[in-house]
Amino acid sequence: KKKALHEANKKKISSEDKIYIEEQEEGEAKLVRDVLWCMQGIDGSCVYRSLAPGEGYVVDRTLAPKLSIVDRIRELCELGWLYRRIVRLCGDGRESQHYLLGTSKTLTALCSALREELAEYYRLIAILESQAALGTSSIQDVDDTEIEEQRLSLRRLAVWTMEPKERLKCMAAVCDAVRPNHVRGGALLSVLDARTKHGDPATR
Repeated sequence: KKKALHEANKKKISSEDKIYIEEQEEGEAKLVRDVLWCMQGIDGSCVYRSLAPGEGYVVDRTLAPKLSIVDRIRELCELGWLYRRIVRLCGDGRESQHYLLGTSKTLTALCSALREELAEYYRLIAILESQAALGTSSIQDVDDTEIEEQRLSLRRLAVWTMEPKERLKCMAAVCDAVRPNHVRGGALLSVLDARTKHGDPATR
């Protein structure tokens, strides 16, 4: 009788653990989805930009109770902040189009190169979104282990975006140097030349 009771309690604990794990994975999937939106400059429902200046991103603490998770999310959302700085100069919005109106060929060429780099970034986002969708698949004939291996977690997302983040930093730095001073022509070439004097070959 004691043995049967022990087995019943063990099954109950195992069932409760499984429910807890599923809830955690579901919450992380929502956070990953919102982070992918923020990386494109779009606010999500659980992760979004704060209206207060200098406050960065607000994260739903019911889905991210640990500060380490919040910090990781904010680090990932930095890509969205960098992305917005770049598209202010070379994007398709009204503000950037007004800025480029009647501009020099040098600046036009720079913006064209920036758009090519952003095309690679868009491809990465598309791959990550497809992988995130695979991880939330509810198809019955897919093995749980296979789903877990494909699931896009915040940690995996951080690894995927390490190199693209460095590229966006370089691009944003160039945009920040060009845009406020309306740099054009030879002055623009001087700014770009100064950026090549860097110890990191990737930055050059």
